[in-house]
Order: sequence, then structure tokens, then C-alpha cells
Amino acid sequence: MLANAGDTVNIPIPPTMLANNILEGYAVQTQNPVWENAQIVLNTHVEATFQIPDVTRCWRFPTSQDLHAAVGGRYRAEDREATF
Repeated sequence: MLANAGDTVNIPIPPTMLANNILEGYAVQTQNPVWENAQIVLNTHVEATFQIPDVTRCWRFPTSQDLHAAVGGRYRAEDREATF
């Protein structure tokens, strides 16, 4: 099901699990993981603008394209994480 502007969507957050070191003959530590939920209201648009000073270099070195795309994507992800 697709959501529309203004809708509230539920985003499941997986539980944190720990890896424990145990010695032979010792008991294990049981964990009771619980899924949490974040409610996000779809009422904003996310935009990240940046300038590429030398477009010809970007085409000559494809890794530059990847770098610019990764930087833009990282800022979008950080902005989303900050709202949780």
C-alpha cells in the first residue's frame, strides 16, 4: 500500500542484540528482543543541492560521480535519522 502526503507511516526498528562470549560449561544469557516502531508523518520533502565545479572531470572520472552521489545520499540519510 502506498502512502499519501500527510499520512503517518510506521517504520519498524529492529531490536539491538548483543553477542556474548561464554566459556565452556557456563550458562548462556538469554535475550528478549523487542521490535520498536517509529511513526513518520509524510509532510515534508527532502532536497540536497550541490554544485559540481568541473562537470567534464566528473565524466572523465566516474568515481567522482559516485562520490557526489554518496555525499548527497549521506546527507539525506542523516537528516532522516535526526527526525527519529
